Amino acid sequence: MTDIKKIKELLFDVKEIKEAEHIKSVPSAITTSWSEEIWTEDMIARDALQNHFDGCKENNLPISSIKITTDNDTIKIFAPNEFNLEKLYYIGSTKSESDIQMIGAHGEGGKKVFSDLARMGVFNPILISGDKALIISVGEEVPNTDGLRPLIYNYFKINKIKGNYFILNTIDKKLKQAFQFGLKNFFYSKNPLIG
Repeated sequence: MTDIKKIKELLFDVKEIKEAEHIKSVPSAITTSWSEEIWTEDMIARDALQNHFDGCKENNLPISSIKITTDNDTIKIFAPNEFNLEKLYYIGSTKSESDIQMIGAHGEGGKKVFSDLARMGVFNPILISGDKALIISVGEEVPNTDGLRPLIYNYFKINKIKGNYFILNTIDKKLKQAFQFGLKNFFYSKNPLIG
């Protein structure tokens, strides 16, 4: 979907968003043809949640403040910290090698998540932080590339919202279950799997 009006309308399905103004749309070099292997639902949930987990740790917030809901056709992850959504476009990290964990170390995992979600038929993930929103859409086929379709990063200014969100609209039961279980994959004191 490349129609900005249609993409913008997706934001108003989020009850917290009352106003939105398109800032820019940027095609990326990441395509829906990234690697032969599509990640499983569990791998996608794990990597998507890694940013929320790291954000809470970096801001000294309890991991239990991450909230995940899978009501109706929506997966919604909330964490109380805010971050710069522009970082999701780039590959790289300003952290020292000793400060980063293997998963999501340089931002490539998030791009793989966006690419594989599109390959699974889950389009237009919405990311929100403070007064900014980002919707990752799929661009048109690039001529003479055997069907490569780039991910497009669509940035919006919105009314200020506390914290950050990752929102997917899907009826995929396995994906919903993976996100419901998701935080149990992480080591933290209130993990119910740790005695």
